[in-house]
Amino acid sequence: MEIAFSKYHGNGNDFLLIDGTGWEQDLIQLLDVPKVCHRRYGVGADGILVLQSMEQARAKIVIYNADGSEASMCANGARCMAQLVQECYGEQRLQIVAKAGVYGAQVQQGLVNLSCDNSFESRQVPEGFLMNTGVEHLLVQVDQLENYPVLEKGRQFRQRYQSNVSFYQEQNGELAMRTYEKGVEDETYSCGTAVMALAVLRGGKGLVRTRGGELQWQVDEQRVSYGGVVEKTFEGKLIIHDKN
Repeated sequence: MEIAFSKYHGNGNDFLLIDGTGWEQDLIQLLDVPKVCHRRYGVGADGILVLQSMEQARAKIVIYNADGSEASMCANGARCMAQLVQECYGEQRLQIVAKAGVYGAQVQQGLVNLSCDNSFESRQVPEGFLMNTGVEHLLVQVDQLENYPVLEKGRQFRQRYQSNVSFYQEQNGELAMRTYEKGVEDETYSCGTAVMALAVLRGGKGLVRTRGGELQWQVDEQRVSYGGVVEKTFEGKLIIHDKN
């Protein structure tokens, strides 16, 4: 059995996207997600997203982390799926329906913007602020971000709070961020829900630099939105061997 996929990245946060609308079987049950996402033994990705249904510019998706756990939301993955939907179904404006809720997406010339209701609240903890923007995030402000031990501290705080952990620095009026992601159990090049959390914390309009590039945000009392580059890198087929 073969399953077609497309590989996309949103600011370096990379995913395998599968259009499962024509399948009666649960595709994830057929896949060894950790192996497929492994960067030595599989295709390599931060996660897998499956398009379950597509009706009237409303895309229902399911999201899996690289370790095989299901995620309630992945903002960069949702931006990538919006790009795929635009390319395959022609929808430039659509709704993305994930386990965490409904998000608006707009695709325009290689840039994808994602938005949602601003109903997020932060909670202060000794290290920084906790906020759930679809998944739980710990935001920690640091100095010397480039040389900060993101893996060591990220693992430590991830276990403590069972959350993603994002470290950010403000210097000369510019913001930079690095993220350790739960479910990937490693630093990723970018994290969209982390940017949304930072946007809510900071307010207004802004730009943050991640390892994968720049992301812009805008937030008011009603909505939170952010956006950046999405790129399709290649297509392929996963070969599913009979386990019997």
